[in-house]
Amino acid sequence: MSGEMEVLASIQPHVDALVAEYRAGNFTAAGEEVATIFRALETLSLHSHPQKIAFLEYYFPQPHASPQLGTIITEVLAQTESPFASTTGEGPSPPAYAWGGRGTARDYLPTPSPAEFRGDLQDFIRQEIRQIAEHMGEGDDFHLHRDFLREIEYYIELFRTDAHYRPLIQKAIRRSRKYIPALRRYFVEKGFPEEIMYLGLIESGFNPVARSHSGAVGMFQFIKSTARKYGLRVNRSVDERYSPIKSARACRSYLHDLWMELGSFTLALSAYNSGAGKIRQALRRLNNPDRRDFWTIREKTRVLREETRNFVPKIFAAIVIAKPGNARKFGFYDPPFPDPRAYRTVIVPYPVSLKPLAKAAGISLRDILRLNPDLEPKDTATPRGVLDYPLFVPKGTEQKIAAAVKRLARRPPKTSRVAASGGSRASGNTVTIAYRVQRGNTLSHIAAWFGKRIARLKQWNPYLRRRPLRAGDVVYVRELPSGWAKITHTVQQGETLSDIAGRYQVLVRALKAWNGLRGETLIPGTRLTIYTRHPRGV
Repeated sequence: MSGEMEVLASIQPHVDALVAEYRAGNFTAAGEEVATIFRALETLSLHSHPQKIAFLEYYFPQPHASPQLGTIITEVLAQTESPFASTTGEGPSPPAYAWGGRGTARDYLPTPSPAEFRGDLQDFIRQEIRQIAEHMGEGDDFHLHRDFLREIEYYIELFRTDAHYRPLIQKAIRRSRKYIPALRRYFVEKGFPEEIMYLGLIESGFNPVARSHSGAVGMFQFIKSTARKYGLRVNRSVDERYSPIKSARACRSYLHDLWMELGSFTLALSAYNSGAGKIRQALRRLNNPDRRDFWTIREKTRVLREETRNFVPKIFAAIVIAKPGNARKFGFYDPPFPDPRAYRTVIVPYPVSLKPLAKAAGISLRDILRLNPDLEPKDTATPRGVLDYPLFVPKGTEQKIAAAVKRLARRPPKTSRVAASGGSRASGNTVTIAYRVQRGNTLSHIAAWFGKRIARLKQWNPYLRRRPLRAGDVVYVRELPSGWAKITHTVQQGETLSDIAGRYQVLVRALKAWNGLRGETLIPGTRLTIYTRHPRGV
């Protein structure tokens, strides 16, 4: 077991006790739990309070409506004024009011102020910016514009202190430790600087299943037309924007085309955000053809939208914060990249349970989790919705795990379109599902599963107005979005209800209700009926 996993296991009961004592109002006992937790975190070289809180809030998130650990710890320390609350080691000291009164998690984090970016830290930021610019092809005469520096500092402050952005950036940093080594060769071996991969942090937080309100999808946020142009399949059977590997290749090709046309990576990044047409239009406004760079069009023209004008400063800020070795300087937990000598990569085409893979290789689930920084300690499957997931496995186990993946990650059967036999029927942009009632089902259950009102179910099924629902009845559910389908899944050796529910993104209790199941045991070969918005198991 890795040192980090051992510490997590050792502090789990103390975190639970801390929350329980806090809720009971026993601040003295809660303070003792904080002391124990903080001492344990010192062994991970987490010395400042912001680093410890960032670590704890990442690994032990509380329910949405409950106070998070940062808030709990701040209030406990404010009540107890414990001597162990002093900051040691690196990182900024917590504000004085953290000990004298109640605050929030945001209060407890380093307070943003211009003074914090003076002296050594500002020199460090400037040095990093110049290095990034150099790696992105800027010449020796690169001039760091003062307003550009201020904007980068502004976004660094925002990312490290804002209550909304801070946890998102922390999670993105952790994901980056998986996806940068997993995808590096698709960029670096083609002549791109590694820094350009942090585009994925700003676009999606390195989340392979991110989806924007405008319909852009995946780690690199492709809309359908651009995705298809660069070789990604996007149709009713598959959407390869959910594949981090294939979308990375498409991103690289798109950026390469923009780079070749516009002449610099910073202009290519701007065009990635705005479209190449806007950058061409801005370049045509310049009087001096020798100053064809991002800084000049940003300063001399008003063609670019505010979002695009800020896009490159955001990326620079993300790189400065998230590069290995840098995150800790800004109060974030800084996990290392996995040791490339210790693992090999197995591509998992569709989500699968990790337990059968570990069993097939004769290793523990923890052995897999510690090599994949994007996975959390509680995870038991590859991420929902991710195609072609690059799973890092211990060196020497790759063949056994690849064989197990081949058995488990079979492509789900095609969606049935036969309404009378209990499948689904498409009409325009909507689908009709024929649901076969199981013992114990109610109209309320069916209405909730499909997001419909009971009155609508009775309207579509007039017999329900005359008599109660019975097992064996077929209830037609109409006007569902086109993604809905009824499919059949054949249980594989080693699969559990949780594995299957996670694969299709449905609830275990719903899966049991649809199939009349009472217990948890599954027999290989059993055919389960599943009603889902994700018919490909993604």
